[in-house]
Amino acid sequence: MKHKKITVYTRSYCPYCVFAVKYFKDNNLDFEEIDVSHNPKLRATISKDNGHFRTLPMIIIGTTFVGGYDDLMLLQRQGKLRALLDI
Repeated sequence: MKHKKITVYTRSYCPYCVFAVKYFKDNNLDFEEIDVSHNPKLRATISKDNGHFRTLPMIIIGTTFVGGYDDLMLLQRQGKLRALLDI
């Protein structure tokens, strides 16, 4: 399925990260997962670049910072996710 690039910043011991990854896999959406478990500098940079969002996952679609898993699910429930993905 062709859509905007999806990037998911995760850490290995984060249940919401697992939920986000599962959502994208279950919906056959290609995504790049970047585990920041052992890279606090990258996590701090991503957090700063996106308004000091501190929780994980951090989901970016195209150039739009979505937020975390709850934000992703809110977009999906509101019917706005497909438009953001450009599907």
